[in-house]
Amino acid sequence: MVPTTYERKARSPAGRQEGQSLVEFTIGLLVMLLLIFGIIDLSRAVFARNALASAAREAARYAVVHPTADAAEIAGVAKTLIAGLDPKAIYVGVSYPDTATVRVEVTYTFHAVTPLIGQLVDGGSGAGITLRGRSQMMVERRD
Repeated sequence: MVPTTYERKARSPAGRQEGQSLVEFTIGLLVMLLLIFGIIDLSRAVFARNALASAAREAARYAVVHPTADAAEIAGVAKTLIAGLDPKAIYVGVSYPDTATVRVEVTYTFHAVTPLIGQLVDGGSGAGITLRGRSQMMVERRD
């Protein structure tokens, strides 16, 4: 019988480097995707906030120019001016604190698209964040 010797082949360092590179790439990719989706959610929130402020301003202006308009009509004007947001999640409040002023407040509950960003922003409750647009103007009297 001939004695056989088994030699253990050493793993090449290049093989270990490929595995390490794959792990580093995966971690970097996850961080990069989180940043990208965070920027997208932030952009959506800024868009919604600007749309609410613009709608409140235009609805208040409508109330000033049309002093006989009721609150439902003014709220309808505000809702038609907001594009890209869920109309069911929008609340419009119209008030006249005194006879010379009209105040319009448009409220919207914003939900982030990215679940992790949503949990970070609203504390994991899933309730979303409340965004508001407010405007107050003097009522024009025509005598």
